[in-house]
Amino acid sequence: MIVTDAERERIKLRAAALDRVSTACTTIGVLTPLAGTFFSGSTTAPTDWKLFVACFLYLGGALVLHYAALFVLDGLGE
Repeated sequence: MIVTDAERERIKLRAAALDRVSTACTTIGVLTPLAGTFFSGSTTAPTDWKLFVACFLYLGGALVLHYAALFVLDGLGE
């Protein structure tokens, strides 16, 4: 199957959009809570396990989205 230039650009845009969403997941779900904990002024470490689970899930989701973007880009190899 021959991929036209327009289809090639659509594939690249789709992959870029997925990768941007994965970056947003990392920022919102991992970096923001960690920065909030760091800058809270509290000298004790957070003991809420839900924070760690949420960060782990967001990071996992970001990785899945990133690899989905790579999978979409495999359509260019044809």
